[in-house]
Amino acid sequence: METEKGIKSESLVDLPTNFRNEENTIIATIARMNPPTPGHLLLVERMILQAAANNLTQISIILSHSVDSDENPLDCWTKRDVFLHSSIDRFKEYLAVTHPELERNIRSINVVIVCMDDPFQEEVPLISENTTPILKAINYILFRFYMYPRPGLNVKLFIGDDRDYNKFLGPSLTKKAVPVGFEQIQLERTNMSVYKSMGCMQLKSLAIDSVPIPAMSASFVRNLVKCRLPDQFSKVMKKAFLEDREIQELYGLLADVIPENKSLGGRKRKFNYTFKKSIAKKRKHKYTFKKSTFKKSRAKFTIKKSRKYRKKY
Repeated sequence: METEKGIKSESLVDLPTNFRNEENTIIATIARMNPPTPGHLLLVERMILQAAANNLTQISIILSHSVDSDENPLDCWTKRDVFLHSSIDRFKEYLAVTHPELERNIRSINVVIVCMDDPFQEEVPLISENTTPILKAINYILFRFYMYPRPGLNVKLFIGDDRDYNKFLGPSLTKKAVPVGFEQIQLERTNMSVYKSMGCMQLKSLAIDSVPIPAMSASFVRNLVKCRLPDQFSKVMKKAFLEDREIQELYGLLADVIPENKSLGGRKRKFNYTFKKSIAKKRKHKYTFKKSTFKKSRAKFTIKKSRKYRKKY
């Protein structure tokens, strides 16, 4: 069944299947967020405030689907459904309270989060199978929400100053049969390289409150895990609007995947990481993370996707 030409009736996102946006400006970001950090929320803040100030009702976050044991320890489903949704919901509430002049607009903003490996073609068959993951995600947003092809659309891409999509994404959009404008807005990541290059002893004695929020990158957070500094990790992730239970769960997931750093004097451990996804009816998924057994091994971590954000994969 299709609601419009080329668009099926089941949706990957938690919005009505007939939801369409008549706005011309698309505020988006492309990021790994592995794991999500306070620095990423600062980027989201800029996007939300920009949207609210211009009476826009949607921002879109495109997440990388890469997974490995070091730079990309979490799969995209976990980043999005277990941590980001709840973190951003709380953050939106905070922004609504701290920006009373924009409160109504902030509360009305839909935050759409997609993974690059989501099955976009199942919902929008017009998306080419042969294009890149980034363009598939961008095209999904254009077709699904903004009724592309139609003239006058413009993508505003918010990214850190360590990224650049002008040479790739800009030309790809402006050269479409129906051109889409492109503007890249880079946010300064103050002293990010300084903090993410710190060794374990430096991180252990670091006053977390002295670290600029833009410098709280995923690399910085992963290094806290490599150095096995759960207290420092907790202080950082509280600034990402995660609850204590979620912080403990996130640290456990990361520590089970990321090998301990040798600089603390301990022998480097090797971890066995397995990921299992069971498929059941009505999109019920169960994600299980296991760690090979040691003398003081932690218990197995099991995450069930929340009912609210259940998706089809």
